[in-house]
Amino acid sequence: MEINSTPYSPNTLVKNNIRFRIPLYQRPYTWTEKQVKQLLDDLWSSSEQSKDSPYFIGIMNISRTDYDDSTFDLIDGQQRLTTLSVMALVMKDLIIEDNDYDRGWANFCGRIDFYGREEDKAFLENGLPKDNTNKNLLNAKSVIESFFNGKDAGDKEAFALYVYNNASFFLSVIPQD
Repeated sequence: MEINSTPYSPNTLVKNNIRFRIPLYQRPYTWTEKQVKQLLDDLWSSSEQSKDSPYFIGIMNISRTDYDDSTFDLIDGQQRLTTLSVMALVMKDLIIEDNDYDRGWANFCGRIDFYGREEDKAFLENGLPKDNTNKNLLNAKSVIESFFNGKDAGDKEAFALYVYNNASFFLSVIPQD
């Protein structure tokens, strides 16, 4: 997989079958309610301003792996990408009908391999917690679910599509060493 200087969204990650591995030396997921809510609020505000403009989340530093050509070690950006993965758990069933969508959020689930943290990896794949699942992941899911409470079904669907197609970041490949 050739990484270039174009923005990537959850949609482009799925279409290009790009996956990430979080090395064991990386800190666990630590975002609190405040950070998750801020990202949701910013994305919601951006989606209300324009349904087509990208929302830039930042630069993610990655490193090639010996694993395969489409899996990269995520060196910086784990908190943001993990939050998008938790959002995928909540939003994967929000899309009612869209021929171009092709179950995208469901296909986005499990794109992160928490190397050495099997409970966290399993949670991001299926949303089912185990005894040792990182409590911050569980809290993030609860915050995201609460965010959607009381919102109109059409608004939820439009937001899920907006984030899937427009939450954008750049990938910066750094040397493996």
